[in-house]
Amino acid sequence: MVAFDVLWLSTNPSLKRFDLPMINYLSNSVRIGIWEYKQDLDEGSCIEKTVVLLYDFIKSSNHKFHLIGHGINGAIALLFARSYPQRVQTLTLLSVAYQTGYTWHVYYYNKRYLLNISRERALIHTAQTLFGNQVKDYSLNSLILSIDMDLDQAPSHHSLYKTMSLAPGNVDVPLMVCSSKNDAILTDAELGGWSKILKPGDIFWQCESGNHFFHFFFPEKTGKNILNFWRNHYPDILQKLSF
Repeated sequence: MVAFDVLWLSTNPSLKRFDLPMINYLSNSVRIGIWEYKQDLDEGSCIEKTVVLLYDFIKSSNHKFHLIGHGINGAIALLFARSYPQRVQTLTLLSVAYQTGYTWHVYYYNKRYLLNISRERALIHTAQTLFGNQVKDYSLNSLILSIDMDLDQAPSHHSLYKTMSLAPGNVDVPLMVCSSKNDAILTDAELGGWSKILKPGDIFWQCESGNHFFHFFFPEKTGKNILNFWRNHYPDILQKLSF
C-alpha cells in the first residue's frame, strides 16, 4: 500500500530547505512523500533523464499521485504529466513560467552574458532578485552559496554558452499554477501565457508577495489555496491521514 497521495519533487539539494515549511504545512492535512534526485557532477544535465527516473519510481505502483514542484522541479513534473497523464491525479506548479524552460538559471546566465559580469557579481545580483527585500533577513553569503551550488547540481539544460527552451502548453490533468506578484524573475511576461490555456477547473493563483520563493515565506497562505484545489477535484484527499 502506498503511504502517500501527494508527491513533492526535489532535485535541488542546496535549495530544498526553502520547500520544508510548505511540505510541513501540507503534511498536516495530506499524506505527502518527497522524491529526491541528486545529479552527479560528472553527469550531463538532462531534464528528460530525470523524467525517466521519476517514471521508474512511480511505475512500481498502480497509484496515481498529486504531483507538486517548485521551479525546475515543477518543470519536471509538467513534462512527466504530459508524458504519463495516467499516472497523475493533479499537477501543482510553483514559480514555473509558461515557457517551461525559463527558470532563474536562465535569468542568471542572461545577466552574465548580457552584462559581461563575473560569476560572483551575477550570483549576488541573482540572489537579491530571487529574495527581494527578504534577503536582508538572511545571510546573503549563504543564499549565494546555495544558488551557486544549484547551478552545478540542478538537472538543467542551461549554461553560460547556451540556454534551452521547452515547449509551452497544457496538460490533460487538473492544473494549478502558483506564483508571486512581486517575483522579478517570473514577471507577467513569463506567466501570462498560463491564463490563456487553463481548462475548466484549473487555477492560476498569485501570492501578494514573497518573490520567487513565496511558498517559503507564506506556506500557510499558499498551502490553503493548494489544499482547496486538491479538495475541489478529490474531496476525500483530506480524509486519508494516517496517525
